[in-house]
Amino acid sequence: MANAGVHILVYPFPGAGHIIPFLDLTHRLLNRGLTVTVLVTPNNLHLLDQLLSRHASSSLHPLVLPAPDPPAKFGLIPRMRALRELHYPLLLHWFHSHASPPLAIISDFFLGWTLSLASELGVPRLVFSPSGSFSISLNFSMCREPPRIDDPEDVDHIVSFNGLPNSPEFPCHQITLMYSWGVVLNTCSHLESIYIDHIKKEMGHDRVWAVGPLMVPDEDGDGDDANAMDLTNRVDASRPEKDRAKKLSEAALTAVKGGTSHKDLESFVKTVKELKAQQSD
Repeated sequence: MANAGVHILVYPFPGAGHIIPFLDLTHRLLNRGLTVTVLVTPNNLHLLDQLLSRHASSSLHPLVLPAPDPPAKFGLIPRMRALRELHYPLLLHWFHSHASPPLAIISDFFLGWTLSLASELGVPRLVFSPSGSFSISLNFSMCREPPRIDDPEDVDHIVSFNGLPNSPEFPCHQITLMYSWGVVLNTCSHLESIYIDHIKKEMGHDRVWAVGPLMVPDEDGDGDDANAMDLTNRVDASRPEKDRAKKLSEAALTAVKGGTSHKDLESFVKTVKELKAQQSD
């Protein structure tokens, strides 16, 4: 792989809702000449079958690491801790023993501990949000200015978020989001431009890329048109949401097909490639 070009590691959180947009992102990065290693657990390896059949083995590499034992306590936080305890040392060893290790790590926003891993390895970590930019903006706002709750027992207490566009009112973890080298979002500027701008302001730089919507490619190609239209057509024609769904679908497709999301993806790939040039200097 030494001559394969720019190599990155993609690490999705092992859940279908998180892996699926990651696979589309991986597909698009591979189409732009990057070499991608995708970390998966054994029970999710089959999800790579379509990508493996479509892309050269020299460009796409599965990295299969064992899944941790189910934690004693059920919940998201115990799962994240279990993944860190098992995968952190395995990834350190893999990086150090690799002939041409990745120049960057793109990891799910649930895997905040990969920021420490990336820092120890001396590579940038980019956080990927399978959802849009609003939730990331909310996280930033909560971390910068934690909401004040005078009575924790008052379930009707209204919490607002100063500085966040439109200041929504409802109930902070993932602080590592704010300190990641960059953010990749499964959204487009047509839908969430004010929150994308808010993230850039909070992070103090422009390494924020909205590359969505991302979805599993069909057998004939990217599949954006067919999948988006299928989802739109499922909305009952008699419902008022039908017209709005159609407009959102058209806007999303425009963003991906040569629009803002296409440009952001090209910008992201260009930025990652520049990392290789900087490393060579």
